[in-house]
Amino acid sequence: MTLAVLIAVVFGSGTTYVVLRHAGNTTDAADSKCLAPCFSHPSRALGLAPNKQAPELPTEAGLASALSSYLDRSELGSLAATVIDQRTAKVLWQYRGGALMVPASVSKLVTATAALATLGPQYRLATDVVSGKAFDEVVLVGGGDVTLTKTAEGHYPGAARLDDLAAQVRRAHPQPIHKLVVDSSAYSGPELGEGWDSDVVTGGYGVAVTPLATDGGRVDPADEHRVERPDLATGFTLAKLLAPREQVDVQVKNDRPAEMSSTIPGLTGAQLLGEVKSPPVARLVEVMLSESDNVIAESLARQTALARGDSASFGSAAAAEVQTLHELGINVDGVKLSDGSGLSRDNRLTASMLAQLIQLAGTTRFSRLRAILTGLPVAGFSGTLHDRFRRTTGTSGTPDVRAKTGSLSQVSSLVGMVTTADGARLSVAVVANGFDKTGAQAAKQTLDRFVAVIANCGCR
Repeated sequence: MTLAVLIAVVFGSGTTYVVLRHAGNTTDAADSKCLAPCFSHPSRALGLAPNKQAPELPTEAGLASALSSYLDRSELGSLAATVIDQRTAKVLWQYRGGALMVPASVSKLVTATAALATLGPQYRLATDVVSGKAFDEVVLVGGGDVTLTKTAEGHYPGAARLDDLAAQVRRAHPQPIHKLVVDSSAYSGPELGEGWDSDVVTGGYGVAVTPLATDGGRVDPADEHRVERPDLATGFTLAKLLAPREQVDVQVKNDRPAEMSSTIPGLTGAQLLGEVKSPPVARLVEVMLSESDNVIAESLARQTALARGDSASFGSAAAAEVQTLHELGINVDGVKLSDGSGLSRDNRLTASMLAQLIQLAGTTRFSRLRAILTGLPVAGFSGTLHDRFRRTTGTSGTPDVRAKTGSLSQVSSLVGMVTTADGARLSVAVVANGFDKTGAQAAKQTLDRFVAVIANCGCR
């Protein structure tokens, strides 16, 4: 006998759907329970061979001597840096480590930590289609997956596909469909962040933050041009797949005044017609960090807030992230977050805190954070570091560095794990603010040399 389960889904807006599911469809139940504060889920630590004996560590005096010439460089403006031993969590050296700095995209490390700790690495974001008020109407319910794609040729490998979702809906709802309502009520508040530069959307760096997007809101999976309304564009794409020869009325429902909005009364008894799920959160984190994907970052920040019982706005997502870090034992005194991506110039983080996040991710106790380390770009090889560290003056070869980069006008940062020539693994964070607007490349090159010195010197 087939069992049916009634599941009430409550979104931040207060909108409630009672969805009829078959028991056989209730997958990933265990994954969905990994909410704060269950941070110590046992799993294997990062696959790095342990040293047979503790390597010699750089000394504070040695690091101070080797790095002193970088502390007042004009091409770095105001500098803050922290070096921590990965194994013991001992602070080996720091310079203005507690100074509040504009971090740029290295703040994605905060988003990654909070999402992995709160949701768990195997959690997946669901996109549902349920029946509407009328027999010829369906509702596309946004669940936060911005990696959705139309077919197999999408921007994100392994993404959930809208053609699969459409096929499920057509099987469950063979009658003609004339109306598709896009429910974006899971998110609230502004769709663009405070402190974002004016070219964030037009330059392809980000997009209006909605709980639905196809290929990260890109017009085409292969380029960075973005649509104005990602949720509406996703609705039109699905409508075309559902009824290629019919004219389908597509409308968006949300809590914000919008030119195209309608009101959906409570859909008690709505039938689930189709569902697809994103790649696991661990994979989303890896892509976000490797490619510095701002759209995924904003999605994961809001998922953290929702999982903690908060609304999904910029402010509540930032507050949820900071609270999660506090519960993990990270010092968040004075920290300010305005978004999950680091696009905002209002963000303020410390080098000390950022280095602590890397150190935490490398411990067995917090092995659920492993995807932070596996997602870090590799110097001279992958992600946003693929073309960096190849010509660091005074070094032989490319240093062993895995790090998240950050760049805004007058901001450059680098946070990650460095393996020294003696085999010591160090968590390193360095942030530069306020250098000349035309000096972005010089700042990056100098930061690369700074980190290469740590990797190559004995510093004892």
